[in-house]
Amino acid sequence: MSKDRKRVKAFVERWKDGGEEDSQCQKFWEDLMESVLGVKQGRDWLDFERKVKKPVITNESGRGSKRIDVYLPHSKTLIEQKSSDIPLDKPINRGKGLEPLDAIHQALAYYNNLKPEERGQYMIACNFKEFIVVDHNRNDEEPARFTLKSLYTENKWKDLRDILNGGKTNEGEAGQDAAARTASDFVKPS
Repeated sequence: MSKDRKRVKAFVERWKDGGEEDSQCQKFWEDLMESVLGVKQGRDWLDFERKVKKPVITNESGRGSKRIDVYLPHSKTLIEQKSSDIPLDKPINRGKGLEPLDAIHQALAYYNNLKPEERGQYMIACNFKEFIVVDHNRNDEEPARFTLKSLYTENKWKDLRDILNGGKTNEGEAGQDAAARTASDFVKPS
């Protein structure tokens, strides 16, 4: 088994029981960047709790801002994280007078309120056990879905690497150019 596959298998094993958004989101994504993607100091690649104006498309009013759970400035990828007990397709009640939103539509509200130069090709919703990837260049297709386990069993970590960092790590590893890959390359789990 290759060194990469060993790291991915260990990551999947560590997170197989899921996690809590508030207390483990940062640890999960730092671990993913380091263990799965092979980058050193994953925290340096990630911007946690990035502020955006309150999303106008979700009818939120008042002053202040909302926060993107995870943003990768180098690939302009936005990530909406949920706890493992929250299905990504389930609309969540966000308060009086606000329309409930599922994870992808919440991410889309944040995405639409980023500056144009901050918007990237991909958006991800994750609940520690499942990932949904939206490719904005292929808006005519359903978002791709894959499981945490498939990172190892189906080598989905390679596809995730291409999305999150263009197939390159700071260890000099080369992969396919992210522009040549799309989220539709993922196979939906059975």
